[in-house]
Amino acid sequence: MDLSRNRLTGEIPVELANVHSLNMLFLYGNQLTGEIPAELGKLSALNRFEFCPNRLTGSLPSQLHYAARYNFFGDPDDISGCFRGRFSDDADSVHEDSIEQIAQWGITTGCEENRFCPQRTVNRSQMSAFLYRAVTHLHRAPDPGGEVRLSDVADDAWYRTNAQWAVNNGVMRAPGGSFNPRGAVTRADMAEMLVVTTGDVVPGLRVWAGVP
Repeated sequence: MDLSRNRLTGEIPVELANVHSLNMLFLYGNQLTGEIPAELGKLSALNRFEFCPNRLTGSLPSQLHYAARYNFFGDPDDISGCFRGRFSDDADSVHEDSIEQIAQWGITTGCEENRFCPQRTVNRSQMSAFLYRAVTHLHRAPDPGGEVRLSDVADDAWYRTNAQWAVNNGVMRAPGGSFNPRGAVTRADMAEMLVVTTGDVVPGLRVWAGVP
């Protein structure tokens, strides 16, 4: 039963406990108040329960801890501030599912603890990291390749390996040896980077295009 993101108000109906065959219940993204009925813990078939965020109070009944294990982040004794997924600031975004998916894949770690900062723009150093981690997730950690002299990338820069790989494989350009790590990535830039990354320019990555 999926009742998420429907602007529902009021309390969670205790009558839901009568639906004995219920195995998934999605209530997140509403404005529900009150406590979670303990009776829901009697649903023996329930193996997935998503209820954050809402305006609920109280605690998460212990019988529901297992069903909520995939998405509950917070204090089970005080669910008033709980959120769904890795980040607390993407609940109102239509891209929440995609954001949480790339976090699960290890492509992003967010902008700070528990936050993704969905409205911020992406610079070239960050984009090189996203692409490198995406390749690693789908295939394997790629070889950065031979040394490329990048005049504006310090030896101890956190993104140095990503930048080296991107430039060596033609994923990103560095005219005159300048990587411009703080430069903004336009949507057009991103299109080119994705095409190059998923094409034959990077050996072994044709799996991206569904080619064995």
